[in-house]
Formats: sequence, structure tokens, C-alpha cells
Amino acid sequence: QRERERESQRERIREREREREERRRMTEAARLGVNALSLENAAFRFYCLAVGALVVKQIATNVNAGLQKLFNKVVGSPEDAIFVENMPKHKTKGFGTAHEHPAVQRAYRMIQNDHENLYIFYILALLFVVVGASPLAAQSYFGLYVVSRYVHTIAYAGGAQPHRAIAFFAGLVVLLALVYHIVSAAFRLEDFQLA
Repeated sequence: QRERERESQRERIREREREREERRRMTEAARLGVNALSLENAAFRFYCLAVGALVVKQIATNVNAGLQKLFNKVVGSPEDAIFVENMPKHKTKGFGTAHEHPAVQRAYRMIQNDHENLYIFYILALLFVVVGASPLAAQSYFGLYVVSRYVHTIAYAGGAQPHRAIAFFAGLVVLLALVYHIVSAAFRLEDFQLA
């Protein structure tokens, strides 16, 4: 009985220490204020690295779509056919204007998937930094998201399931965790009132 009481007391002490650390972290974030978005803030540096890595991936995905059109002798739009028509005939043999080729369509869907997911991350990750993300949390969440999107893109290009789905859901879990932390931080702010 006494041992349980002591353990309960130790747990309350640990909980108070966690609350104090959280208040200290939030105070530090508030102190950073406008500096939250400066390179002095390690969480913001991780944000910049993650965005840079994802932009490189987006560019590679766009280049892949162009290469798929070229290799499969397809133009993206009818007006692009003028470039093919003005080329020497031996270089344009077999080009078509119907971009319904499966590999080209897959490349376009990969681009669309990026548009549907990456911009959400850019916004949520930035808000996460602004509300006072710790560098370790930023590094962990942002790193996991970047890896999940690279794996997703590679799996999408190769038509590899369930790898693509697993990577997608790993990224989704990161986005939901960011939302949770942002909303939690908003409700913990001393000036925040529901009324």
C-alpha cells in the first residue's frame, strides 16, 4: 500500500515536471516570436531542409512526366504537336497527340498526388514550427514525412503495392500528428479563450 502511494506521488511529481517543461517550451516559443521563422531556430532549419527535399522530389516527378511523354512518343496537348511537326520527319515518326498512354497517365497522377499532399504538409509543418516545435520533434516528423513521400513516389512509379499504401499512410499519420500538436498548442496558450 505504501509503495503504491509512493509510486503515485512520484508519478504526480513527474507529471508536474512534464507540465513545467511544456510551459517552458511554450514560453521559449513565445519568446522566439518572429524569430520562430529564422535560421536561428533549429526546427525552422529542419522545415527548410524538408521543403527543399520535397521540392527536389516534385521537380524529379515533373521531369519524369516529360520523359514519359518523350519515350512513349506522346505530346501533352494538341498545340504541342506543332513542335513535333516542325522537326525532321525521321525524328517524329510515331508521335501521337493522344496522351492516354498508361505510363504518361501514371506520371500525371503522380504529379496530381503531390499537389494533393505536399502543400498540406508545407502549411502544417510551418504552423508546427510557429507554435514552438522542438527541434527533435520537427526532425522526426519532417524526416518521416520526406522519406514516406519519396518511398510513395518510387512505389507509385513502379506500381508497387502495398508499399505505396504503407508510405501514403505513414505520411498521413505525420500530418494528423502535426494537426494534433498545432491544435493542442493553440488551446494551451494562456490568451486563448473559447468565448
